[in-house]
Amino acid sequence: MVVYAAATDVFVGRMFLAGVIPGIVADLMLMVAIYINARRKNMPKQPFVGVHEMLTAGRDAGWGLFLIIIILGGIYGGVFTPTEAAAVAAVYSFFVAVFIYRYMGPLKDVSWVTEDDAPNARVGFSASIYALAALFIWLIMSFFFLGNLGLETRFWAGVVLALAVLGYYPVLRADRRTESIGTAYARSLRIWRRNLWQITCAFVPAFYNVETRKVMIDAARTTIMLMFIIVNALLFAHVLTSERIPQAITDWMLGAGFNWFTFLIAINLLLLLGGQFMEPSGLLLIVAPVVFPIAMGLGVDPVHLGVIMVVNMEIGMITPPIGLNLFVTSGITGMSLVQVVRAAAPFVAILFLFLIMVTYIEPLSIFLPYALMGPEIVTW
Repeated sequence: MVVYAAATDVFVGRMFLAGVIPGIVADLMLMVAIYINARRKNMPKQPFVGVHEMLTAGRDAGWGLFLIIIILGGIYGGVFTPTEAAAVAAVYSFFVAVFIYRYMGPLKDVSWVTEDDAPNARVGFSASIYALAALFIWLIMSFFFLGNLGLETRFWAGVVLALAVLGYYPVLRADRRTESIGTAYARSLRIWRRNLWQITCAFVPAFYNVETRKVMIDAARTTIMLMFIIVNALLFAHVLTSERIPQAITDWMLGAGFNWFTFLIAINLLLLLGGQFMEPSGLLLIVAPVVFPIAMGLGVDPVHLGVIMVVNMEIGMITPPIGLNLFVTSGITGMSLVQVVRAAAPFVAILFLFLIMVTYIEPLSIFLPYALMGPEIVTW
């Protein structure tokens, strides 16, 4: 969606919103298909892990999930542009991966809490972590959605919320605490001192750590590849526009009796065919500047067109012979490519049905973005 928005100057915020309802519909269709297939083949099922396990998993994933709130909240709240959101997301992801989750860098596999830490210290440490998280989340969310409140009011409201967490959590964990609440917090200071010292010592080395360099090099290679494609696609679009080629194609299609209905059929066939052989971003950057003016001339909504193109690209990712996800799945599972293609075939058929729905049921795509942000203004 970001690539389509960059190629056509459609606001990426509307594109993100436009994908919500189609995404839910696709998920439900695939979930039903998986359930029917599992029941028909009598596949084993994993027992329900319980609400506690689900909450624990949600807590552990909280720092990563909060990235979504920062990006979308920042864009829709007018705090930063999509380009700036990418920069904020990169910095946030680096900090969380290196210093919070510690998946990479000099603190890799170094736990925040060790076996030597007493249960009381762990309770106090966890309570303080939750309190700081509550304050942080409140300040971010209130900035996005309660901007009419003053900064001082929002800050003190967050402090009250954090103090409430500090007071309630040790009571909730009374079974793990053998001393008073104050003692538990006092003992947690040892954990805080150790971890803050570790972060301080590792902060500078984290920027030139071997794993950090590898991630930066891989990201730079991907960025250079995409920028090369984008620059050439923009030059291609400039030539098309200056030579009025889309307008000539539009006139020819109208003269041949094409309307928006038959045009969308042609677009789907073109993208499905191209998606079998080309990388999705490159194909979007090449095709979008050509078909966008034609679609506008035939009365196709720009946001709706973007969703159609993205769905086609996703289907192309699981369609042989070059479907990238087929090779990834084959490598992970150890299955042959033929086995993966055969297993994916029913789901590809479901996605084809979903593509037809997205193509010809326009409100699926445009209802949410236009209800919240208004119609897209086309400047082509």
